[in-house]
Amino acid sequence: GSISITGSSNSNVIVLTPASNTASIDMSKGNFFTLTIPSSSITLIRATNIKEGQTVGIKLSQQSTTGSIRFDTPFKFWSGSVAYNTGSAISGAVDFFTFMTFDTGSLYTSAIKNLV
Repeated sequence: GSISITGSSNSNVIVLTPASNTASIDMSKGNFFTLTIPSSSITLIRATNIKEGQTVGIKLSQQSTTGSIRFDTPFKFWSGSVAYNTGSAISGAVDFFTFMTFDTGSLYTSAIKNLV
């Protein structure tokens, strides 16, 4: 079936808290996530409970002492995108990543980076 909405729709924004240098996005919990990247460390971003037909966004924020991120295997980036599958290394920068999936195994990713 279909859903018709008149007006706006919104979802909870879920704050991710890394554990052991890993931030897990539980895609069954929502569609919007935020992560303040821990200072001076590399944080792995992992996705769990991937649902087909889902679109998810994450906002990554750098602190004054920057850290970095890397994405787990299911995240797919366009060819030559090494510069895009890591976070901005600029103090106070904000990056946005959007993930779309058509199955439960691949997250096709786009990014807007270096918003200061």
